[in-house]
Amino acid sequence: MKIVRLAATLLIVGVALVGCGADEEEPEPSAQDKFCAAYRDFYEQSSRDPGASDTEVVSRMKEFAATLDDLEPPEEMSGEAKKGMAIWIEMIGDLPDDASQDDVVSLNTELSKKESSRLRSYNDFGNVVCLSNGASG
Repeated sequence: MKIVRLAATLLIVGVALVGCGADEEEPEPSAQDKFCAAYRDFYEQSSRDPGASDTEVVSRMKEFAATLDDLEPPEEMSGEAKKGMAIWIEMIGDLPDDASQDDVVSLNTELSKKESSRLRSYNDFGNVVCLSNGASG
């Protein structure tokens, strides 16, 4: 009887080890996970160097806009926030490489109330979902 129990135990351990093998594929990150990873990376880079030159800041913004343009908006993001994300991508993408931070601020003054609201919705989503404690990703 001891041999049967030993064999059963070895069989269970063997099955468990095969089930935990390195060949298991990691699930593909969700659109929200990808978005939040990019959002947090941009935020952390921007926070890390508050004394960066205008050229560095605008360059980071343009790189982030290009990254966002390649990503699928998260399903969890509202339609208004998705429209705000598209506005931000276009607005920043159209900036000249030698733009200043003042140029970025002046772009905001050119937005309609509806565009400003959508941009706020996009920023709120990123800040609340991606930067708050317990955020996914």
